[in-house]
Amino acid sequence: MDESHADPKPIAEISHGPSAFEQFLDKNQKLLIAIGIVLAIAAGAWVVKDGIDRGAREDGGRALVDAETTDQLKAVMEEHAATPAAASAAVLLSDRQWEEGQQSSSLETLRAEIAGHPDHPATIPAKARLAARLHEMGETDEAKSTYESLVSDPQADWIAPYALVSLAEIAREGGDIDAAKSYLDDAREKYPLSAFSSTIQSATRFVDFTMPKEIDPPAPAATEDAALPDTSSLQTPPNPMLENLTSPSSIEMPAPEVEESAPAAEGTPADENAAEPAPAGE
Repeated sequence: MDESHADPKPIAEISHGPSAFEQFLDKNQKLLIAIGIVLAIAAGAWVVKDGIDRGAREDGGRALVDAETTDQLKAVMEEHAATPAAASAAVLLSDRQWEEGQQSSSLETLRAEIAGHPDHPATIPAKARLAARLHEMGETDEAKSTYESLVSDPQADWIAPYALVSLAEIAREGGDIDAAKSYLDDAREKYPLSAFSSTIQSATRFVDFTMPKEIDPPAPAATEDAALPDTSSLQTPPNPMLENLTSPSSIEMPAPEVEESAPAAEGTPADENAAEPAPAGE
């Protein structure tokens, strides 16, 4: 009989003590409890802050809806500066200022909104407003750069066709017809289904149009008024018909008509007395 089978040797020993994970928990129990408390506090703080922010946004939205005057819009911007309503109020304020003739203030309001809220949904329309008003005021360099920023912004692709048409107009006004046609070609090829398709077609149709040159009308020829002929020496022959009409003796007044008395009615007392003969012998 083989001696190796009679005295077998163990391959591995099984430990019956605590595992490494249990030992880690035992050693770091206090630290884990502290971390749990901190996480719970942070989650609670986030919930509270989110509720406060939501309430602030709602308050700002209500204030924006109720704002009608320039002062009220400014109050929304100041009192709710940390909410999205502030940026929307700035755009509305710039529109109101532009309508009231405060062009410089309107432009500054838009610039401040764009710089302070670059990610706000109202910033892209604010850039388009700013560029259009700069173009209207003759500040074409800044207007052109603002339009170009819209064309290069992937989030502004919905308004990029309008920016390209406006760039074409600036180029046409500057006499660069080739650049204007290039802008319009880009707008037509890159945005064939744009809401500005009719605007692009109209601009393309009139890109070569030039206004006729105005000329002054010729001055009227100087003419002297013809002298009226002297009629003082002319004598007109007498007209007998006119003399008869104007002569007092030729006007005969009609004789007045004599009214005939009406016959007396028969049977009246006056007629009876007049018809009775006088008694004889009297």
